[in-house]
Amino acid sequence: MDPRQARELIFSGTLPPGTTVEGSLYLERCTSLQSLPNDLKVGGWLNLYGCTSLQSLPYGMMVGGWLNLRGCTSLQSLPDGLKVEGSLYLERCTSLQLPKGIPEGVQGEVYIDEEVLRNNKEHLLMLVNCRFYEESKELYKKILAEG
Repeated sequence: MDPRQARELIFSGTLPPGTTVEGSLYLERCTSLQSLPNDLKVGGWLNLYGCTSLQSLPYGMMVGGWLNLRGCTSLQSLPDGLKVEGSLYLERCTSLQLPKGIPEGVQGEVYIDEEVLRNNKEHLLMLVNCRFYEESKELYKKILAEG
């Protein structure tokens, strides 16, 4: 499906589960977006920056490029089975809890900030094998050393 058509169907709440979007999908700053359909596949990038009402990602979601979740302040968790071929951006996801760490299907680097790491202090050991972006890795080591 064309990204423009997919965007319109997402906004109307009628995008069916299992939809494949050809190319990249930009939904940034869609503050009313609360969810996406299960088994959504995006061939390119998926930009959800600033979707402050988004509480969860769908089961079976696959992204062929990077996944930008920066500023998704209501996002509470990442689903098992999430597949992202590029990087994952989690800065300012202030409600995010990572009790199982980052899903194994994330192939690129993870960008995460100090606030999200501190909010997950009890889960830090679950992130030990995470492929952090260099700056995020240093923050992780610092917070882990604090105990």
